[in-house]
Amino acid sequence: MVYEEKKSSVYTALISVLVVLWFSNLATGPVHAVPFNGTGGFSLSTTTLDFESFSVGTAQPSNADLSISAELPSAPGVQPSSVFVRSQGFTQIAGIFEGQYYGFDGANYYIQFNGVVQEFGMGIFDPNFAGNVLIAYDAFGNELERVTSDTDPEFPTGIAGGSFSTFVGFSRATADINRIELLSVSNDVLGIDTLTYSSLESTPSVSEPGSAILFLGNLIGLQFIRRRNRPLIKSLRA
Repeated sequence: MVYEEKKSSVYTALISVLVVLWFSNLATGPVHAVPFNGTGGFSLSTTTLDFESFSVGTAQPSNADLSISAELPSAPGVQPSSVFVRSQGFTQIAGIFEGQYYGFDGANYYIQFNGVVQEFGMGIFDPNFAGNVLIAYDAFGNELERVTSDTDPEFPTGIAGGSFSTFVGFSRATADINRIELLSVSNDVLGIDTLTYSSLESTPSVSEPGSAILFLGNLIGLQFIRRRNRPLIKSLRA
């Protein structure tokens, strides 16, 4: 009878700890990213990659902070031969799409950070159709936020003809953006420029609430096993 009461107490304690940590995670955990349009959406100091430092023809530009690649939507892993650093030769929209840029094709674009950032935005050249999607992910592959062209106000579209650009970004409460994907809808041809991001920080290994749950769960589990096997241990010592 005493053993069963102790067993019930351990289970109750474990459930209580998990519930408290779950609600704590809801209260203090990361909130959704806040999408914004325009270069004025940043609240932190930023770094800008405008592709001017790369040679024309570079297929996968990268630096110490990030790497950039593209692939065909119909053939994952295959980079289109037409996607590389290009020279535009004129300024379409100053500070958003000017000089050299990366594209220009119906491709999916990927920006992978060598860490995490709190804010990110970039110029997107000539989205004309609904359905292009810009997505932010954390280091564990969890989607933080997305915006869709011609559906969300942060991702407007222009008329066909190559005369429109927009700047779309995300702002977070903490630095946890590790990857950005721009997925192109069929028939739309996109290019990217003016990649802008806040200070790069180290990638977290495990979130704090997750660490606490694992640690306390193991601690309580070990205590339960120890109490459960106490009669056996005493008999072996006798």
